Amino acid sequence: MGYKQQAIEKGANGFIHKGSNASSFLQQMMDILWQKDNFRKQLVDESLRENAINLTKQQQKIVSLLYDSHTSKQIAAELDISKRTVEYHLQNLKTIFQVTSLDALKSKIYKEYF
Repeated sequence: MGYKQQAIEKGANGFIHKGSNASSFLQQMMDILWQKDNFRKQLVDESLRENAINLTKQQQKIVSLLYDSHTSKQIAAELDISKRTVEYHLQNLKTIFQVTSLDALKSKIYKEYF
């Protein structure tokens, strides 16, 4: 398990990059405090890139929301798309990640990519 995953599990809301200058440090602190820094989404995006998983932007958003334990209905509302469209994307994601169920997809995302 990576240090970022451990940080999330312990309640971290973001991180500050090493070597940040004073201005950048303050901006990153404000982003974290005002929740502009979407730490979990960054973690998902980074992990997908590191593991060479090529997903569409919409699929990346859905994976990120799944990672945050959103339901299909919540994902649909968040992305302003129909639940049926979410289900379509989830089916494609199951194929990409080589699983047959939503639980298996979530498990694979949690265990193997983060």
